Amino acid sequence: MKNILFNCFNKSDLNDKIFKLNRVWLSSNNANVQKDDKNQGFFYFEKKLRDNNYNVHTQDFWKKKDKIDLQINFAYHQEIICNKSYLLLPESKEIFSKNDLNKLKEKYTKIFCQYDDYIDNIKIFKINYPFIIKENFVNNFYERPFLSCMISSNKSQKKKSQNDLYHKRFEIIKIAEQKYLENFRLYGMDWDLPFKKSGIEGRLLNYVNKLFKRKNLLKTYKGIIENKSDILSKTKFVFCIENSSINGYISDPIFDAFNNGCIPIYLGPKNINSYVPNDTFIDFNYFENIESIFQYISSLSYEEYNQIQINIKNFINSSKIELFNEEGFVSKILKHINMDIKK
Repeated sequence: MKNILFNCFNKSDLNDKIFKLNRVWLSSNNANVQKDDKNQGFFYFEKKLRDNNYNVHTQDFWKKKDKIDLQINFAYHQEIICNKSYLLLPESKEIFSKNDLNKLKEKYTKIFCQYDDYIDNIKIFKINYPFIIKENFVNNFYERPFLSCMISSNKSQKKKSQNDLYHKRFEIIKIAEQKYLENFRLYGMDWDLPFKKSGIEGRLLNYVNKLFKRKNLLKTYKGIIENKSDILSKTKFVFCIENSSINGYISDPIFDAFNNGCIPIYLGPKNINSYVPNDTFIDFNYFENIESIFQYISSLSYEEYNQIQINIKNFINSSKIELFNEEGFVSKILKHINMDIKK
């Protein structure tokens, strides 16, 4: 049996907790949030590796005397102690500046990420974070009492970037606060605080706001939720705004919407249609402003809404979904492990 060291950046993932169904996904103050799928993607990842005779554990399990056949660094670059090394990179350099692929690619045997512009299929390979995507929704247009919502955290990029989309979330909230209080509900962490700012001056302002305990009294803010499905199953439309607009980068919000039959209003990579059919979501970029989006979704008929739900079902049940689910993720990683670690 070959030994694999799975190197986690967050202390909360140690003791193999990154592979557990109760894994904490986000934390703020005393609040912890889990993913709706309860981390089934990495639970499945560990199980399949063990089924294939790979002994995988987080770094705190291994002792110096143990022979490590492969080191997998997850999310961020960390010290490499093994001849064979992988980097699984769900976060871009826009979110974490040290995740610069141009600087990291010479350090690793292979890197796996979503960022299309870096993929060469020699050193850097395309992979998506594992989502559990299943058709499990029943509520139709009339069984959803809320028009729209957004579920996200109040965050910003450390450095200003032309790819930054955080500010779009703030714009949506501001417009909703002014004009659409009855048609928009906001959920997530830290929205009781002032909107976070990017750049050196912005980070300083964030610190001052925290120091003086300044608050952001949003009328649309409804607090933190444990399960996104509790809200998405009751809502017709959800604003899904990625952290950054980077070709190939597609994260969990759009799939959370699909799972619950809630139609996404999506803003992300320019090449989203290369991966997700354009008849399964409302493209944020098609509209002149946020007001026109609210006008559009308010006028959508039952028949039009139902057709988009049918399109979502067809996509979920097609082979294209394998690019994003846990089976596609594990099969690709396992294929490379089998090539690089001779049994």
